[in-house]
Parts: sequence; C-alpha cells; structure tokens
Amino acid sequence: MLHELLLALQGYTGSIFVKDVDSNYLQVSNSVLPLHPSERELLSRFGKLGGLYRYFSQYARRGCEERLPQQPSIYIRALCFGLEQVLRGYSQEIVELEQDILNGTENSVTEIEARLHHYQLLFPAIEGFLNDLNISKARGCYILELLHRH
Repeated sequence: MLHELLLALQGYTGSIFVKDVDSNYLQVSNSVLPLHPSERELLSRFGKLGGLYRYFSQYARRGCEERLPQQPSIYIRALCFGLEQVLRGYSQEIVELEQDILNGTENSVTEIEARLHHYQLLFPAIEGFLNDLNISKARGCYILELLHRH
C-alpha cells in the first residue's frame, strides 16, 4: 500500500486512489476494503496533495505558456519558476520517503503525514491563488496584488 501511496502523492491514480471528477484532487476509491473513518480521512488528505501536485505540475508546464497568446510576462514566468521550485522540494521529499521505504526503514502513514505536513498547508493556498489568477485573468502588477491577498 505504501508504494501506491507514494504514486498517489505524485498525482497518479491506481486501485486505491482515483481522480475526483469535481475537483483537482484524488479520492480514496470506494472499492477499498472497509477503512476506519480516520484512516479514510488521512488517505483523503494524501489524495488532495497528490491531485494538487499534478495540477500544479500541469500549470507550470503548460498553463503559464498557454495563458497568453504572446510571450508570458515576467510576472507569469516568475510565478512558474516559483511554482517549479516548490514542486521540486515536494518531489525530493517523496524520493526520500521512497528511499526510506526501500531501505527497510519503518514508515507509518502518520509519519509520512508528518513529513508532508507543511505541504498540506501550502498547496491549498497555492490552489486558491491560481484559481483567483485564472478567474480574474490577472496581468502585470495585478498578479502581485493577488499574491499579496493570499
């Protein structure tokens, strides 16, 4: 299960985590054996992280360059650069978790949650900012104003 959890944290679906049709998140499949509500909640938080990671990766890869018909502004390029830095740190944490698991280090699901806790706070804030940015179609310094609000 830990290997599928690591894949889900990187935005991949499988037998435990499936794409939620109403959001960017991954959700725990209903076909999973009965889980305690607290276990399901914990796995749902991981699914949210994985879904947001995939959304941010796609945004940084395609969204920033396709957002405007001309060359993206320096503000958009800086946003994408910053987003890619956050994603690199997150990916590195996932790699370290996988190495720990492969080396036989005992990792519980709650320990994984503790190591990724700061992303559970950061990713929803980034999601809110990107949603506001897309809705308002902000350009130039207005992007900085949106960033300041979040």
